[in-house]
Amino acid sequence: MTFRSIFITAAALFLSAGTAMAAVPLPTQMMDKSPASASSTSYLQYAQNRISASRAKSIALSRVRGGEYVDLRLVGNTYIVRVRAPGGRIVDIRIDAATGRVK
Repeated sequence: MTFRSIFITAAALFLSAGTAMAAVPLPTQMMDKSPASASSTSYLQYAQNRISASRAKSIALSRVRGGEYVDLRLVGNTYIVRVRAPGGRIVDIRIDAATGRVK
């Protein structure tokens, strides 16, 4: 094989891979707003059905009387709220991000 035929083959493969990637729909294009797709869970629907971080913080503070807020993280579908109890002990409270229930 000559360099020219190798180059042409490589260019054709590169261009065909680019058109194949263009055919893959983006997550926003896959989202269907029809009621029939209500059972399918997309990332955007999942994010909209989540309680706010401030709501998770208030739920955690209501569980530890006299507690002081330290930190909040979202791991998967769980808020982890770190609270300092009146005695100085650090307590991690796990809250379901979809329902707001303490785990």
